[in-house]
Amino acid sequence: MNEYQFVTASPCFYHLSEADITAIVKVAAIVKVAHSRAIKTGVFIFGQGELAKNFYLLIEGRIRMSQVNLEGQQLILRLVEIGQPFGCFATIDGGVYPASAQAMQDSVILSWPRTVIIGLMQQFPQLALNVQHQLLARIQNLQDDCTRLVTQSVEQRVAHILLRLAHQAGRKVDDGWLIDVTLSRQDIAEMTGTTLHMVSRILSQWQKDGLVKSSRARVTLRQPQQLRNITEN
Repeated sequence: MNEYQFVTASPCFYHLSEADITAIVKVAAIVKVAHSRAIKTGVFIFGQGELAKNFYLLIEGRIRMSQVNLEGQQLILRLVEIGQPFGCFATIDGGVYPASAQAMQDSVILSWPRTVIIGLMQQFPQLALNVQHQLLARIQNLQDDCTRLVTQSVEQRVAHILLRLAHQAGRKVDDGWLIDVTLSRQDIAEMTGTTLHMVSRILSQWQKDGLVKSSRARVTLRQPQQLRNITEN
């Protein structure tokens, strides 16, 4: 898939007519205006609190969005998958990035300067609605995560995040669903607002019970339905 196809397949460009897409590419030279660059594993694309100057689209690899709270604890908010936009706060006047973006593996991204993406939104209202939808979806997900932190047990939160990751980045293997991303127990702790000790204890017990198979950096869900039952109890 080339850069043009990645752009048009992104949720931010959904429901635009073929004529609009053609006009965007022709008038704004969108693929040429967008800067494509490779990002090595571990490199930060932007940091929490920085002025939001660019809007991004991931075309290869995987990006981790994380935030440090007032107590200094790091929380992984979400994983950005291929074709997904991030850095949407660049579309807000004076906006800052509420989280840091770091490459989990070698990645390639497209970036648009704030002035360019805002100009396109002004010219194509559907694009503005799509970006707004992405922002609202992020806010809704954060609200849901906050609700889980105060209403669910640690086991429920861990089960939920494993199921979500399996949906986002899972593939069927002989003994279940492999979460096909490097995922340490510390990562899971940061995504669920708990400690490494708690995650290790839970995964060890679930492994004994046959619910998961957990190695140092990989998790396979052997009984997804049992994990769903845990989240619903």
